[in-house]
Amino acid sequence: MKAYDVELRKRAIAYYEQSGHKVETCRIFQLSRPTLDRWLAQQAEQGHLEPKTNYQTGYGHKVTDLDEFRQWVSEQSFERVVDLIDPFERHYGIEIKERNLLKWLHRAGYRFKKKP
Repeated sequence: MKAYDVELRKRAIAYYEQSGHKVETCRIFQLSRPTLDRWLAQQAEQGHLEPKTNYQTGYGHKVTDLDEFRQWVSEQSFERVVDLIDPFERHYGIEIKERNLLKWLHRAGYRFKKKP
């Protein structure tokens, strides 16, 4: 998503308020109609036109400190990944699926082989 300069936002809003024509404003400032509508709503609700900051991009990770996770795994006794799900959920306070836990174990350096 393109971040527009605050000055451009202010000029576009001022032009719209003077002319009253959204289509013309969007054409002159090369904006999409939803962008202008968002700016108008933001100014009405929040009183400013500053772009959003500190919003999350991507998904949140189940494990945020890989070294602490390695330490925790080394203290556990388990034969299968499934055996770690309940202790993980109790320790971290979040649910995790087997596949996701296996991914984090691989990132931590653990490798598993099928038993013969």
